[in-house]
Amino acid sequence: TWVGGAPAATGYEAEGGSLMATFAGETIAGDWTLTIEDGGLGDEGDIFDFCLTMTNNGVVGTPPTISCPADITITSDDDGAGDCTAAVSFADAAAIDAEDGPLTTSVVAGPVSGSDFPVGVTDVTFEATDSDGNTVSCTFTVTVIDNENPVAVCQDITVTLDEFGMASITEADIDNGSNDNCPGFTLSASQTNFDCSDAGDVIVTLTI
Repeated sequence: TWVGGAPAATGYEAEGGSLMATFAGETIAGDWTLTIEDGGLGDEGDIFDFCLTMTNNGVVGTPPTISCPADITITSDDDGAGDCTAAVSFADAAAIDAEDGPLTTSVVAGPVSGSDFPVGVTDVTFEATDSDGNTVSCTFTVTVIDNENPVAVCQDITVTLDEFGMASITEADIDNGSNDNCPGFTLSASQTNFDCSDAGDVIVTLTI
């Protein structure tokens, strides 16, 4: 747009648009060549100075994209181990970059594929980094449901009333190895206190 005299600071732009619009997103690494022409008019002149400022805005090139496997829900007995976990296998996340193509992904948080996952919800996070240093991540969840029933095992005991005609027991007194695949279970008995009216055989139910 310059027509003579002192050139205006905004009098020039890259072919096809402004420098910012034309080169935004390009890597600033490597060699750059600036060619200034007069639009084919054939005249000549001297360029005394110019300034080209390049700024890295924190994103170099085109950031990659990444996608995680779908969320997984599994029961603790699916692997047949009879424990409070489930062995879970899953595919790697898929990441691709416009410049580098497919990228290697890795688990940066949570167990890796094939690990034993505990009962409950566990987050697994994948990351990938391209050659420009741009890092992307994604997260999916693995939910393990405990659907294995506990086993209540009882034993017969004899209770002797005291001089006041009273007696009491605890759940542990009638437990004979009750168990569950997950720790932390509790036992409850249908009756723990006895008196003279209970003389004879009494059926007590143990619940886990």
